[in-house]
Amino acid sequence: ETLLFYTVILLTNIIAMHDFVIFPIVNILYEMFPDSTAGVNFIISGPALFTFVSSLMTPFMMKFMSKKRLLSIVCIIFTVSSVFEAAIVSL
Repeated sequence: ETLLFYTVILLTNIIAMHDFVIFPIVNILYEMFPDSTAGVNFIISGPALFTFVSSLMTPFMMKFMSKKRLLSIVCIIFTVSSVFEAAIVSL
């Protein structure tokens, strides 16, 4: 039960972080690429596919590394992707 609890907490964290990163720039993406709405729609909803795959992989990954380390890796990935987003938007 503890493993399931931590897995749910981790996945909730990933999903919430995705929303925080992508939603502020949705209007900017549609303005920058008005002819490519399908591509913008994929950029917006594509990470949900990654979330689905990672939710299936998380229990297996927790067998090989600690919960603390796995959460640290997820936070590092979030930080790096947020920095890239800010860099792209500011170009």
